[in-house]
Amino acid sequence: MDTAHATLQIFLNQLGEPQPIREMATYFFELVLENVPSYQAHDALAAACIYRARLQQGLPTSLTAIGADAFIPKRKLFTSLSVVSSAQELAREKKLKPEYMENFCTPLHLPSAVQAAATKIYMKAVELNFVKEPEANAIAAAAAYKASQASDSPKTVLEIEEAVSVSEGDILQAFEKLLILPSFM
Repeated sequence: MDTAHATLQIFLNQLGEPQPIREMATYFFELVLENVPSYQAHDALAAACIYRARLQQGLPTSLTAIGADAFIPKRKLFTSLSVVSSAQELAREKKLKPEYMENFCTPLHLPSAVQAAATKIYMKAVELNFVKEPEANAIAAAAAYKASQASDSPKTVLEIEEAVSVSEGDILQAFEKLLILPSFM
């Protein structure tokens, strides 16, 4: 484990956070490391990610209270919180571009025509504001499923689930949403 992740784990352990908070804080932390790799204030970043995770779970909390335990200056905490917000926005914007769908389809080994159709379906869903952050992967998987059904070798929901790690239920729920989109086949 590198020092950045070790810092986050130390904070999580000190604060005794439950598993949902740990997972969400880790997700935010990874998001920043992926989208802003030059950011080095790992202690403040860990505190900001825990704060953001607590907010997402509806737990009352104070950023300064989290930072006070580790003697992190307020300014550094608020800068880190801003970096987390920026990383979230960057990740969201990436999921609204055709390149996201192209990368998403790679493990499915779809023919190029099917991949192009899946991308077109996904982008239409983006255009109509169907794609929200938590379900972007499910919409992408459903678009791939919908496009593959019109091909010579259609993929099953289970094949897509295994290839892209999106649950069958989420794919089928997203597929129902896509049924109201005009057909592109």
